[in-house]
Amino acid sequence: MQVTVQNVPSGSGRSIASSASGVASIPPGTPNDPAGMDKPPSSGPYYIADRVRERLIVLERNPYYRGDRVRNPDKIIWTIEPDFAERIRATEGNENDFTPLVFYPNAVVRDLEEKYDVNRPGGQLMRLPSTTNYMFAFNTRSPAFRGAGTAPLRKAINYAIDRPELTRQHGYLQARRTDRMLPANLSESGRLYPINGPDPITARARLKQAKHPPTSLTLYTANFVYSIANAKTFAANLRQLGIEVKIEYFGFLTLLEKLRTKGEPWDVGWIPWSAWYPDPAGALLPLLNDTRYKPRVDSANRVSGVARTKAWAALETELMRDDPPVAAYANSMTLILLSRSYGCFRPMPGFDLDLAAACKK
Repeated sequence: MQVTVQNVPSGSGRSIASSASGVASIPPGTPNDPAGMDKPPSSGPYYIADRVRERLIVLERNPYYRGDRVRNPDKIIWTIEPDFAERIRATEGNENDFTPLVFYPNAVVRDLEEKYDVNRPGGQLMRLPSTTNYMFAFNTRSPAFRGAGTAPLRKAINYAIDRPELTRQHGYLQARRTDRMLPANLSESGRLYPINGPDPITARARLKQAKHPPTSLTLYTANFVYSIANAKTFAANLRQLGIEVKIEYFGFLTLLEKLRTKGEPWDVGWIPWSAWYPDPAGALLPLLNDTRYKPRVDSANRVSGVARTKAWAALETELMRDDPPVAAYANSMTLILLSRSYGCFRPMPGFDLDLAAACKK
């Protein structure tokens, strides 16, 4: 049996194929080649048998694997197809088994929803929460947000932002409103801020509690269509508080580099923040590293067993209630179209599907 998958060029497919399908971490000392590796070694249930850049990746069973991971397919073929209409046609025609619907036009997604419904048992259109949240992060080194005394301003912004409008810019069914710092599938905390629309009255009341409310803030964001639109929404929301937002747009990799650079003069940074692995620590440790929040994050991370979930929920609630590091507005959702013969549907937190567990109906 083989499973065939289609995806867009330079999309998320390469990382999904290598993780969800069981290609394990590469050995220490593997050369860090900027051009990538066609066939990196692996200790997982599958290995990369072939790769043609921007065209396909072929995974085959690892004959030396002795672990207990399920590995149903003999072969997994991940093809790269730039034409979204062709990807849908091939999946509906049962020529391939699965395609992620990433940044598809709203009209196309609505048509598929009308045809297949969403998350119907045994259905073909699935919508899964990812381990990525969209948020505006506050720069703890900038004068506007330095020190716990700036907490009223952080809370004011969390009340002021229009989460429905911000979420809408990501596309139909592509995101779900949230006010949580952690992705929904890694969080057990309750809601603190409005997700059905802004609350400017409460926002102004919180802002009055700030010792030195700013008259302007600088927002760094990416030059994606949706992040540009959301920057303008963010600026309009804060204008109601008497705060003007200066927006600076960058390519995504440049944005990340600037947000990491000490001394860079930004106050708020837009980021799609993903957990590095499906655990709250995978999201909060890198996000809050080198900030005043890190000791509390480290303390929660030392808790194990059944108490660990409660420890993370308590920490997230405490931070977002008392001194929020971010203003989160949406949890990214993964849309997947399955062929009619795709069986053994098994989602994995943050990695879409466990393709190694797939089978044919």
